[in-house]
Amino acid sequence: MSSDDSFQGTKTLVIRAKVWVELDNRLIMSDYLATLLKNIDRTQSLKGAAAKMKLPYRTALKKINEIESAVDSPLVESVSGGPAGGSSKLTPYAKELLKKFDDVQRRIANLEGKIL
Repeated sequence: MSSDDSFQGTKTLVIRAKVWVELDNRLIMSDYLATLLKNIDRTQSLKGAAAKMKLPYRTALKKINEIESAVDSPLVESVSGGPAGGSSKLTPYAKELLKKFDDVQRRIANLEGKIL
């Protein structure tokens, strides 16, 4: 009996995956963090991005600071106050990190749902 025969008559095995990226065992990217960065990019505001995710501002700031510390590079450039209020934008490094993460997500998504 071959190893393939042992799966006959059993339930179907389907591929599922959840992706995150670590650097030196420190989380630097996940669906959640990618959503936070994308919301910062859309709203041009860390506060606005946090509100959109129903996340306390301090928590969002802490998450960004943790990633920046791990990668030793800024992800968000912020300008505070003024008549028009402050604004935040993603750094080129953050945009590249998001692009790479999205590329990996797409490749993994092509495998999801396939039968093993």
